[in-house]
Order: sequence, then structure tokens, then C-alpha cells
Amino acid sequence: MLAIVTLPSGASLQRTAQVVDDVRTTLEKSAIGKDIDSIFSPQGFSFVGQSENVGMAFIKLTDWSKRSQTAMQLIPQANKILHAVTGAQIFVVNLPTIRGLSQFGGVDMYLQARAGQSRAQLAAAQRRCSMRPARVPCSPVPAPTRCPKRRSYSSRWIECRRNPWGCR
Repeated sequence: MLAIVTLPSGASLQRTAQVVDDVRTTLEKSAIGKDIDSIFSPQGFSFVGQSENVGMAFIKLTDWSKRSQTAMQLIPQANKILHAVTGAQIFVVNLPTIRGLSQFGGVDMYLQARAGQSRAQLAAAQRRCSMRPARVPCSPVPAPTRCPKRRSYSSRWIECRRNPWGCR
């Protein structure tokens, strides 16, 4: 999980460090503290910008086998708990589990020749994987379209209607 901390403009780095420390202490001593393994919290940097009045707390959860709840169950609890920390706007979010799969990016896919496939076999596998979204009735992922002037594929978005993956 990730806690994003924003203090009012003009807040000092020392004040930001104190609030981020309060975030750490509050979470560790809370009811969800048993599900937290460690917290790393840089100050003066955040995904919302660099300034003395911002900070983050990367919250590493304990192993699945030792945890009683999922991250998605813990996030609303953490947000509620952190309302007690005053002097800053704090909200906890979940990090994307797949690199590139988030509001700020797309999907990254790597195709590997683990069984000694040839370049032509890899190219055929890539085409099969790329064409798959186009066969789904209303896929929310990019579907490849052939550009007549180039021998490459570009992406276009297919509008998602009622059933995004065609499942029944």
C-alpha cells in the first residue's frame, strides 16, 4: 500500500517528517498494525510532486500466510485510521500489481522463447496474443489494427459495453 501525505503550502520539511512519522506510528499501533511488515517513508518527494510539504509511506504488508486481510480490505481501514493524524491530507492507495497497469500507463507484455522457439515462431505467437483482444466482443484493452502504409501494428481502443470479457 502507499500513503500519500500532503501538508499545506509552506510547511517545512521538519513538519512533514513529523507528520510522516505520525503516520507510521499510528498505523503500527492500530488494529491493522499486525498486518504491516515495514514502512519506508521518504519526505520531500511524492507522486504528486517534489516539495518540502509532501511525503509518502510505502507500507509493506506481511506475508499472505500471516495476514488476516487483503490489501483492498486494509486500505479503507488505513484511511479511516489516518484521519486521526492532523495537519495534512493523507490518503492510502494500492499500488498496481502489474508494472504499467494503472491509471497512468498501459499493459506491458513480454514474450520469451523458453523452449527454444525460432524468431518466426515468436512472431507468430506475438500476432496470436495481439489479435486476441480483437476477438472479444467489447474488450477494454487495446486491439491491434494493421496500418496499410507500415508493416507494424498500432493500437486502438475498443469501447467496453456491458460484459468486458465476454464472460457469461
